[in-house]
Amino acid sequence: MNLKNQMRSIFIVHETSGRPYYKGIEELGKEKNFEVVYIESSVLRLTIANIVKRDWKRGYSKQILSNLLFRIKVPFFKNRLILLPMAPFDFRMIWYRLLCRKNNVIYHTSWPYWDGSNVPRWSIFPLRSFVMKAWRKFFAEGAKCIVSVLPLTCKSILQNFYCCVPCHSIPHAHEFSVRDKMKLSLQDRDKPLKILFVGKLISEKGLENLVKISNLLPLSEKIQLTIVGDGKDKNLIQPALDVGAVWLGAVSDRAELKKVFECHDVLLVPSQRKKGWEELFGMVIIEAMSQGLTVIASNHIGPESIVNESTGYILEESQPEAWVEAILSLHTNRGNLLKLQEAAIAESHKYTTAVIKDAWWEVLKDYLI
Repeated sequence: MNLKNQMRSIFIVHETSGRPYYKGIEELGKEKNFEVVYIESSVLRLTIANIVKRDWKRGYSKQILSNLLFRIKVPFFKNRLILLPMAPFDFRMIWYRLLCRKNNVIYHTSWPYWDGSNVPRWSIFPLRSFVMKAWRKFFAEGAKCIVSVLPLTCKSILQNFYCCVPCHSIPHAHEFSVRDKMKLSLQDRDKPLKILFVGKLISEKGLENLVKISNLLPLSEKIQLTIVGDGKDKNLIQPALDVGAVWLGAVSDRAELKKVFECHDVLLVPSQRKKGWEELFGMVIIEAMSQGLTVIASNHIGPESIVNESTGYILEESQPEAWVEAILSLHTNRGNLLKLQEAAIAESHKYTTAVIKDAWWEVLKDYLI
């Protein structure tokens, strides 16, 4: 990538590639004739991680060079629109804040707690005062506007920082075509209830909760559990497999994943809070809803912003008995299941790429250089 030749473009400086979260902006680029350029801000960490995992993908050397070149040129970069989705209180803001001098910088975040509590990433103590100073200046003098995934985020920033720039709320988007209206026949009432888990197989995604639920459920021909995903904690799901759950591994192909959603009835999102982490949105939730799945999710701030009593259940993560009760209720009352599924499909329309694309344009059009 030749940074000098980027004319009409948006630079998205994400910790990783960030591509799954900005499909709406990519569609805008095609429509409004601008380029979306992804820059990874965690250059060293990502490079080491790829070496350790022996996952050196084709073209990654070029991407690393682009990342390093961008970081070096930060003080001299000018006349660009930059989307900066940086983790709250990240020490790198000391450097990247320099982008605000000669560019239009928009801050993008899903983090809802800006009072300094439950922070996911604090710098070492001696740097903390410098980091906070950089963030305060960024909100007060640097960013042109703020875009949050959750409405509560804007409120929290405005309560805890001096900030007089516009603040917008735009959720993430799913790429799937929304399924047609569900149908229920008499024969469907006797079909098994198919429940599904999709996600990284890491402990915070609720694998221990998933096992507890599966052990309490009468998994059989009547109630079936499918697990999709892979990760470092995949050994934790073995007790669920021992009682009849089926593990498909990771499904990276989007068309194949859509087919998996289509042949299931209920999505489980049993996420578990960890220090500095909870489920802040849940892309899998809106994807599943678009294909007619009702969702049962932990009472984390992300799922609570998407799922309501008309589309599914928000339950306490530490009460597996309540999850089992909800599943058994859906199994016996297929009419209610159908009602929830149809409401989920209707709700998912507001998360389509087309809708989110238009919401992003209302923000970006004033800053695109």
